[in-house]
This record gives sequence, C-alpha cells and structure tokens, in this order.
Amino acid sequence: MKWSIVAVVVSLLALETADANMLSNEGFETQGWQTSTAYAWEWANPDNHGSTWGTASRESWRSHSGSWEGAIRGTWAGNNNGGWWQEKPATPGVTYTFSLWVWADNTWTNQNAQGIKLEFLDGTTNGPGNTISAVTNSFTGIGESWAQKTLQGTAPTNAAWIRVVVYASDVGSAGALQFDDIDLVAEPGTVIILSQLTVLPVVAALLRTDSLEIE
Repeated sequence: MKWSIVAVVVSLLALETADANMLSNEGFETQGWQTSTAYAWEWANPDNHGSTWGTASRESWRSHSGSWEGAIRGTWAGNNNGGWWQEKPATPGVTYTFSLWVWADNTWTNQNAQGIKLEFLDGTTNGPGNTISAVTNSFTGIGESWAQKTLQGTAPTNAAWIRVVVYASDVGSAGALQFDDIDLVAEPGTVIILSQLTVLPVVAALLRTDSLEIE
C-alpha cells in the first residue's frame, strides 16, 4: 500500500495545531496606546482588525489569569453600552469555538442584553466586507465568581473573516462585566491553511513535493 508523505505530514500538523488560539493578546496583558486599552483590541494598533466601543476598558481588578482583564462598565463610565471585538481570517467549512471566562460585580444589573457573538464576514485578504452570518450566546446570572462561556459556529460559503464580539447593552448604573482568557480555536478535522503555519524546513520541503511516496 502506498501512502503520500504529504498527507501524513498534513495530518500531523493538524493534530499539532488544532488547539492553537487564533486571537492576539487574549489575556489583555499587553496594553494599547493607554493603560485602559489593549493591544490588538484597539483600532490601528497594530492594524484595523480589533477595537472597542462605549464603556469598554482594560482593568486590573481581578484577572482570571495574569494581571489584567477586559471590562464593560456601567453608566457610571459615561455610556449605557460597550463591547470589544477582534477579527481573523476564516476558511469556509471550518468550525470555530469561541470561549472566555466572565465575572460580574453584584451591583451589575440588567444582564438580559449581554453575551458573546461570532460574526462571519465576506471580503478579501486585504480586509473584511459585509457580515453574512452570526451566532450569539446571550447569558444571564453572572456573579462574583469566574464562569466559562462558549460559542461555536461554522464558517459559511464565501466567509473570509471571523469576528469575536463581547457586548453589553442597556447596562445599569453600577458595577462592571469582566472577562479574561479569550480563545478562538479552529476545531480538529477541519481545513488548515498551510501558508499560515510555521513548519520545520524539512517539513516544508516535503509539503512542496507532490510526488514523494513510500511503500
């Protein structure tokens, strides 16, 4: 029986990279232009694939790990809504899992309009276009202990980008929703773009060879 070396190598790479987090600065440890902002979650730092709105702020109140967490604050911070988002290239047919850890002060109210969202967008390698589908996990009952929330979605045909969103609307006057250790993972068994992987030279050579076979 003949086996393609390329197929074997690709399978090994898939196993090796299946749990890799696609997001940048997932723990908010690297600050942005200010202490209250986070690198990669800030417009034009380092690119235009992440930002915040409303009462979003980087804080060091009680991180799940490290020293910092993201937060959406109450109207005491000057607005009644807020959110964070970051986007990465996506591949049609791939299933993605978005997860994070959340905490809410006991003074945080009106939890009926908060949650996480996965948005799939069309576009090109230069940037995203329009949203073509989205899935949402709205959650309530968050209190003063860390709880993990998860959301999964499959990129539809024509999807070129995937965007993770953490949001809260119509917030109350006090407290804050806090979150940390955000993950975006392409599930095992789905498509892997080899050009996005860093491989050893010998593996790269094998991947460039389409005729090598072993008995």
